[in-house]
Amino acid sequence: MNPSLFTVALGWAGTVLVIASYAQANVRRLRMVSLVASAVLVVFNVVLGIWSNVALELALVTINLVRLARRPAQVPDLTPGDRSPGALIELPTSV
Repeated sequence: MNPSLFTVALGWAGTVLVIASYAQANVRRLRMVSLVASAVLVVFNVVLGIWSNVALELALVTINLVRLARRPAQVPDLTPGDRSPGALIELPTSV
């Protein structure tokens, strides 16, 4: 089966969005971009009939929706050098 140009473009769009989501420093933005990427990839995998990937992407859509709903917009993300309780430990950058 030879996928159409639309199908190929859909797959590449999903791939680019996944990469873009990993490049986000802001967790809320990361989840929103990842949500869109997964939605695009659901359609792509349905078109190709790859049902295991459809299940995976639907699970990721659900996880991102739940996390976005539970995370208030006003909660700031941790920034480098954050010394507040619960902040991630900053590792040295030089060897």
